[in-house]
Amino acid sequence: MFEKTFKYAAVSYCNKPSKHEDATFGNYDVQDVQGNTIRSTTVRDDVLGRVIRFVQCRRLDGFWIDEECLDKDDATEKETAINGMDLVYRKSCMPIALLSTPLDTHHELLLLDTCLQGKFVEIFEHKGLVKLAPGLKTDQLRRVTNLLSRILSDGWWRRCWTFQEGYCSKNMDFSLPTRFCLGEETVSSKIGLLGSDVVFGARDFQNQVFLFCLAIQNAYRPKLHALWPKCRVLLGKARRYDVLFNYQNRTGKIKKIPMSAWIVGDVCRRSLKFKDNIPAIVANCCNYTTRIEVIRKGC
Repeated sequence: MFEKTFKYAAVSYCNKPSKHEDATFGNYDVQDVQGNTIRSTTVRDDVLGRVIRFVQCRRLDGFWIDEECLDKDDATEKETAINGMDLVYRKSCMPIALLSTPLDTHHELLLLDTCLQGKFVEIFEHKGLVKLAPGLKTDQLRRVTNLLSRILSDGWWRRCWTFQEGYCSKNMDFSLPTRFCLGEETVSSKIGLLGSDVVFGARDFQNQVFLFCLAIQNAYRPKLHALWPKCRVLLGKARRYDVLFNYQNRTGKIKKIPMSAWIVGDVCRRSLKFKDNIPAIVANCCNYTTRIEVIRKGC
């Protein structure tokens, strides 16, 4: 494990390339910790290129990525890693999640920036209520909902491991590619520009998505009813438990149940190749010290 003075980015990404990504790999070489073996990496070139730009921009000492930093052929090391993966992300000073679904236009970038600034909602903390900001037109709200739906359709939101990585990170950033040239864009401090990517805080994004969708459901506007199904999906994917318990929708306050029950439900709704890893993932998220010994077959 890294020394305390070693500043690193823990990388969260999907191993399987999406339709938006180039599957090419092998243009980067890696060396083992003993400094002996040099070989081509199996991580996709696009992934490593984005990570290296992030690490260099933030002046970090290095990064951690599971495909190269774990010996998956060593059963003992693999088992230890599965039960301690949360520590990699908890101890990272700048964890980064690489999403692959791109922004298509400058207008989408501005919509995302406006959303991150919280300008689409009004919050009444003393009532535990969130409403849409005044003056917003139905067509504008529809465009925002469609953009958020596309971002959250990314494969990153469907995997168990990435759920754990996001949940256990204190200050994770999202890195989102673009299909247009980024110049001197006029955006707020909520968004950073890095190469062809935009970078923004994961917690800010999930909070604002959750509040926006609650505000849509709270609005007494019949024309917005068509957006409710998409908002229900978004509320499930971008769930922030602190926001969930503090605000209400039209049905009243969310019933408070143990946090572990929410975590188990969210983990089990996501895809996982080996289901016997679920106890370890839940235990990592809940920070349990006592673990169940699982007899694994073929993993």
